[in-house]
Amino acid sequence: MKYKTMQYWHKLEHFYPYILESQHNENIKTFMIHGKEDFPKFDRPDIPKNMQVRYYEVYLGIFKADSALNVIAKRLRAEKEFQDESDERSCFCKFRLDPRGHFDKGSFKVSSFPWAVQRVTQEKIYLEKWDDDFHKFQELFFMKLFAAPDAITYEMMEDIIKYVSASIGWEIVFDEFWLRMDRVIGEYRQPAKTDVLEKDEEDYDINTVVDELVKANDLLNSFFVRDLERINAQIQKGNYGKALDESSI
Repeated sequence: MKYKTMQYWHKLEHFYPYILESQHNENIKTFMIHGKEDFPKFDRPDIPKNMQVRYYEVYLGIFKADSALNVIAKRLRAEKEFQDESDERSCFCKFRLDPRGHFDKGSFKVSSFPWAVQRVTQEKIYLEKWDDDFHKFQELFFMKLFAAPDAITYEMMEDIIKYVSASIGWEIVFDEFWLRMDRVIGEYRQPAKTDVLEKDEEDYDINTVVDELVKANDLLNSFFVRDLERINAQIQKGNYGKALDESSI
C-alpha cells in the first residue's frame, strides 16, 4: 500500500459533501427557513394536545451540493465526472436546541466540506497537518453559539452564517432556505408519576425510533477525515494489515 495512495483518498474525502435527508414522521416537523417569519416560536409551539417538544435539530448554512462541486471542478480545472447532476442539499453544521431554544453544547457537529472548499479556493490543497486548521474553522461556529446566553434567534443564525462565510471566502450561493429546523415532539409525561412503567416503555420505543431518524442526518464526514488521518500516520510507520498490502494482490 503506497502512502501517496492513502493521501489521495484522504484529500478526496474532504471534497464529498454531506447530504441532508428529508424527514417523514408525524413527530418531526421541518421548518424550512428563508426569513424571520419562518422561524419557530419556542415559547408557544403549535403542537397537538398531550404532546411536548423534546428538542429541535438545526441545520445551518444549507447549499446545493452540485453548486459546490462545480466550484471545486472549476478550481481544479477538471470536468465534474464523478457525480451525476442532482438536486441534493448539504449544510455547514448541525446542532440541537432544547425545547426553549437554548443551544445544546454537546450536540455540535460541523461538516468538513465547506472547510475543504475554502482550501481549494485559496489554492491551499496540500496541507501536512489539517487538524489545526480545521479546528480553527470549527471555532468560527462554536464561539458565537457558546456565547449565546438565551434562546437562539433568527438574527443570531443570520449573523453566524454571514460571519463564517466572510471568514472563509465562501463563494457558493446558499439555498433559498439556508436554515432548517426539525422540531421533534413526544407524548407529554407527568414527571411525578412512576406507576405507568408499560406506558413509559412504549413512549421510549416511539422516541427511540424518532431519534434514529434524526440521527440518520449526522454529519459524520469530519470524523471520517480524522480516521483517515490516523490511518495515514500508521501507514507511514508500516503498520497496516494484509488487506492494504499491494504486494499481496
